Amino acid sequence: MIRFAQAAAIALCLVPSPLYAQSARFTVTTSLAGIYQAPNAGSAVIGQSSQGAVLDVRSELADWIEVAWPGTAKGIGYVRAAMGRIEKGAPSGIATPVQRPMTIDEFVHGRSAPEVATSLPASSSSPTPSRVATGLQRPMTIDEFVHGTSASQVPASARESDSPTPSAGYVAEAVQAVSAAAIARAKVNVTPPRAAYVVPPHFVGLGARTGGFTPNLGATGRVWSHRGMAVQFEVFRDARTNAATAERVTSLQFAPSVLYALPSAVNDYFWVRPYLGGGATIDRSTLHSANPADMSSSSDRSLGLQLFGGGEVTFAGMPLFALSADVGYRKMAAGFAGFERRKIRFALSGHWFVR
Repeated sequence: MIRFAQAAAIALCLVPSPLYAQSARFTVTTSLAGIYQAPNAGSAVIGQSSQGAVLDVRSELADWIEVAWPGTAKGIGYVRAAMGRIEKGAPSGIATPVQRPMTIDEFVHGRSAPEVATSLPASSSSPTPSRVATGLQRPMTIDEFVHGTSASQVPASARESDSPTPSAGYVAEAVQAVSAAAIARAKVNVTPPRAAYVVPPHFVGLGARTGGFTPNLGATGRVWSHRGMAVQFEVFRDARTNAATAERVTSLQFAPSVLYALPSAVNDYFWVRPYLGGGATIDRSTLHSANPADMSSSSDRSLGLQLFGGGEVTFAGMPLFALSADVGYRKMAAGFAGFERRKIRFALSGHWFVR
């Protein structure tokens, strides 16, 4: 079964196919175009090209263009098709399509003739001088390897490159020769590079927060910088009732703070950014009487400090939304009698990053 598959592959490869010189070019028309490692927006950016840059096109993949990029392991990169235009006109001096037999190195290793020529040592012109004519400056073809002569010396009955359908005897002979050459080479399994997860650019986030110990709701905003520092603002309202006296206290708090991000943990599914924070708490409380007929009330204003630590989690399926949880300590002045302020701070918040 394996010999049959090899024979079929050899039969297809021995049919001459035209080789064209690369002529398509991609010209960048935007101010700056990113070069990606893979044809998707989540892959790593490996470089950038400015407006007017001309890149060699390898292939077209829907909304992406595969271009030559020497700085990578495979020598290729990907750019969005919308970043420029493709010019497919062949430049002057390009020869017409050339037909020639496939070489042994091209069949065994899947490489083109220029790549084979550059990888061969200068001293190894030919391992078997009897098979190759003196002065031959190109890789050995399958005809030359099988018959031990140059392509022009192969008899017309055996020169299968002149006929579209190679004979069974010639194919079997080529299979044996190429199989022996391929077995002598060590097989190398190349694993394609894994696309790296790129964290989203979280800068300005707006959302809501709630306290863990009292049912208070509020609004929150968070602004991150490139150096891992952030400014956070929280505004929330709290209401408590003394069961013994039936008095009620409502408070409005404003808490500006500064955050410092610790090293993040990133994988293909989520991004965790731990942080430490601290800041001030401005509280305005109002005491309401238990008697509905008594409309009088008293107010109190106080300033406190808070320190806390927590983490911000972003999932790959929702790259613009972050869920945060933190716990800390709050120091505040004593309030109304019977309504002691809590010293432990616990909060849950969600931010939608608008940019």
